[in-house]
Amino acid sequence: MVKEEYARWQKDPSSATLIPDIDVIATMLIPLGKFRGQELFTCKHLSEGGNCTIYEMRPQMCRDFPGPNPCPYRNCASHGEQPKWKQAWNWVRE
Repeated sequence: MVKEEYARWQKDPSSATLIPDIDVIATMLIPLGKFRGQELFTCKHLSEGGNCTIYEMRPQMCRDFPGPNPCPYRNCASHGEQPKWKQAWNWVRE
């Protein structure tokens, strides 16, 4: 979905998109594939330790993460660290 949204935005920047700052976000993402129909990504600006290397200049989407609503994905990093047994249980339940 991100690639398609970005391609559509490139053709017509005035078009509405579901992803804020698509021009910034799309260029930062490294696709990891799909899992259960969900696109998975990492960011090219994460260090090996998982820290943001552009923290002071990060886009608004990153500043707002995880946002006002909890992430619907049970193993999302926005839920904080979870024990391995809970991560495994969440994958089974999904």
